[in-house]
Amino acid sequence: MLGFAVHRVVNDHGYAVVGSVRNAEKVRSTWCADLEYTSEVDVEDFDSVLRAVQLSRADVVINATGEKDTRHTDEHVRRLFAVNSRFPRLMSAVAKSLGVHFIHFSSDGVFDGRRGMYDEGCRPDAADLYGLSKFLGEAPVDGTLVLRTSLLGRGLKPNDSLLDWFLSQSGRLRGFRRVVFSGLPVNEIAQVLATKVLPRRKPLTGLFHLSADPISKYDLLALVRTVWAAQHVEVDPDDTVVSDRSLDSSRLRGEISYEPPSWDELVASMRSFYSMMHAPVVTRSGGARSNSIP
Repeated sequence: MLGFAVHRVVNDHGYAVVGSVRNAEKVRSTWCADLEYTSEVDVEDFDSVLRAVQLSRADVVINATGEKDTRHTDEHVRRLFAVNSRFPRLMSAVAKSLGVHFIHFSSDGVFDGRRGMYDEGCRPDAADLYGLSKFLGEAPVDGTLVLRTSLLGRGLKPNDSLLDWFLSQSGRLRGFRRVVFSGLPVNEIAQVLATKVLPRRKPLTGLFHLSADPISKYDLLALVRTVWAAQHVEVDPDDTVVSDRSLDSSRLRGEISYEPPSWDELVASMRSFYSMMHAPVVTRSGGARSNSIP
């Protein structure tokens, strides 16, 4: 979800971008028809990652991987920490030795959600395995940029993300008015990278929060319902669940001169981003291709 959006947007801003996939087959989605990929790259097989970095002669490596499976079997716990903790720490150390700028995405899930508006000086206090695994992956190595955020978007195939889940529903759903979200649509995150982070003469390094202004999950879903014209879904307000993992991103905003758009603008832009996948677009060779929902 994030990886595709970053690949699509950064590529369309004129950068040479190579995406990676775990399996041996080419990416089949027409959303990716003109994007370059290398296959059989698995973050649990670090040699495969290192080969891909060296063959692509990358100046920047962006880690958009993440494992959210929190089933408490030995194998799932092992994979959770291998993907979210071990890999970014290892990649950060190796990137420094190669002179490569490493950008890693962490999560607001490192916080337990009891206070909200966390800044970079707040101590991560998540008690769950996912939050702990993301915190352990925030390697404090020179040459690495760690961006804590939260995501809203669609997958190349429908998945269990909030947006894909919501758009697949019908009837009446609960919208939590006391659950606060301050992440960003994945296309907006990609725009920030393409226009604010990657063009910098001196690479941005360290830990920063990347967020929009806080919004309740109820208000967010109501807005998505309106923008997507999802009249088959009704959102009922619910106050039974309380959580606020909102992030204070004022430090990053000042550093890169960024002011997040309003949520009306963010959701409209996200809708437009995915709508463009239906339309013919001109490739770099001058030909046209037609996109459709995968």
